Amino acid sequence: MFPESTLRIKTRLKPISGAIELTPLIDVLFLLLIFFIVASSFIQVWGINVSLPETEHRSAWGVGKNVITVQADGMIFFNDHPVNIEGLKRNLQNLHNSHVPSIILRADEKTHYAQVVNIISLASTYEIVTLLSTSTPTKTAKVPDENFSVQE
Repeated sequence: MFPESTLRIKTRLKPISGAIELTPLIDVLFLLLIFFIVASSFIQVWGINVSLPETEHRSAWGVGKNVITVQADGMIFFNDHPVNIEGLKRNLQNLHNSHVPSIILRADEKTHYAQVVNIISLASTYEIVTLLSTSTPTKTAKVPDENFSVQE
């Protein structure tokens, strides 16, 4: 329609020469890194399914990721690997030589109390700090009624 020679349009924009600024890119990457570190869980949730008892108080300790899990049927796992008592003793003895020996004990609420006490006692013989893992309450805490009494 129009001849090509008459459609020349001049622009005032000029190409910028030089390198791409990396400082804003690095800032964004550091912010993303900090976000994911803060948003992630520091204590790994292991794959063995247990129903943890509830507690009103929550605490976070900086411990290693040595987790003993006890299922309701009495099956014991050390870091997701099934072990018997002798295998648990060997693992705890190896852990005793580490920098800060500590374990997290996750026992199903239907586990026999004696088995939990035996594991805590075994850990204490190797001077290992034991932390019990519980879940947070899903409903309001039960308050004893006026008929509640302690029998002596």
